[in-house]
Amino acid sequence: MISGLAGLLVGVTVAQNSDEAVLRALERAQADAVVEMDFDVLEKIYADDFIFTHGTGEVHDKTQWFDALSNGRDYLSREHEMIEVELHGELGIVYGVLRVHAKMNGVEGQFRARYVRVYKQREGRWLLVSHRTVDQSKIG
Repeated sequence: MISGLAGLLVGVTVAQNSDEAVLRALERAQADAVVEMDFDVLEKIYADDFIFTHGTGEVHDKTQWFDALSNGRDYLSREHEMIEVELHGELGIVYGVLRVHAKMNGVEGQFRARYVRVYKQREGRWLLVSHRTVDQSKIG
């Protein structure tokens, strides 16, 4: 009985480690795709019901976010300083810190953004359903 339970726990841990690795990879892919404006990649990462709450309080759905990227938000770099992942069944919560270099409406600057993201497993894959920047500060 105990060895069966131990095997089950090891299996759960392996699955969690695998899901954690997937979410970490999605975080990096998302950051790169925003810089490269690779909407094919972003389309695969974001859920159709995605909501983005910016540090400024501005809220975008998926379409509005893609439009903002296409019309004046130029991200020159987005580098993770920290990524922590929590798994809760079909939900993944990511706590992260991004160092961002951007040019928005002609004004270039750098800032650090602390955020919480929620991923949901749908049809066997992880999709980003929510991003909320909880703290944003200028650098330099």
